[in-house]
Amino acid sequence: MKFLTYINNKIPLKQNENFTLIIGKSPSLGARSPILWNKVYNKINSPIRMYPVDCDISQLPLILKDLEKNQNFIGGCITNPYKETLFKYLNNKIDKDSKKIGAINCLYRNKKQLFGLNTDGLGAIYSLEKKFKLLKNKSFMLFGTGGTAKTIASYIQKYISNNKDLLIVGRDRKKLEDFKKIFGCAVSDYFNVSNKLQKYDYIINCTSLGAFPNENASPLNEEYFHLINPETRIFDVIYNPKNTKFLRYAKKFKLNYLNGLEMNLEQAVKAFIKTNNINSSMENKIRTIMKS
Repeated sequence: MKFLTYINNKIPLKQNENFTLIIGKSPSLGARSPILWNKVYNKINSPIRMYPVDCDISQLPLILKDLEKNQNFIGGCITNPYKETLFKYLNNKIDKDSKKIGAINCLYRNKKQLFGLNTDGLGAIYSLEKKFKLLKNKSFMLFGTGGTAKTIASYIQKYISNNKDLLIVGRDRKKLEDFKKIFGCAVSDYFNVSNKLQKYDYIINCTSLGAFPNENASPLNEEYFHLINPETRIFDVIYNPKNTKFLRYAKKFKLNYLNGLEMNLEQAVKAFIKTNNINSSMENKIRTIMKS
């Protein structure tokens, strides 16, 4: 298992053991997927386990090349900031519904090859509908220009009546232009966002601002919250910590808000089913085990 020499942490992997991984910059410091997946493996008496793999982006091609050859590796999860990088690495081996997104969070094996899939969008929509009910014909402001923002934007497009009802806010002008080209949506940099805050029904943080190691950061400073419509819903895709600074501001200004716990759970359910080639009729059972 040559890939072990390219990672930055140690995992208790045994020779000839079937396994799954969550691959990222530092998932060993708090990724939730190993807890959720291993809970299901234990419950169904499966010997398979999921392990977190911390690695540098320069090592990704070497790791994936070795994993694709290793038939004991059945697949797993990809976490930030490598969702877009792995999408490019897999070239055309992407589930058809995920190709437009340009990012993946799930790896699964099809015969001898590894393929990519994105379940983040399904998780986001599931949690938003469960909490807030109404999404159709609403307007959305998304902070972030990475893989998570692309995923959520792709699924939100199914609910909006006009592409201009989707606004992407970011710092990278080139990435903003890419969003405009792909989704036909409105874009804005952070400097021009204050006069737009009242116009949107949902404001969603798709960045890592507020997550470890940036717990004291927020995509929107406190002084801007008084500009937000009291009926606006606030959603932060981050689940650790549960109450980010972004959400604490929302609470202070008495806005209705939601964290990323339910989204994370649901994307884990979908990814687990795909990677482990489990019949979809087992979905509710898997969801129940993960929630317990």
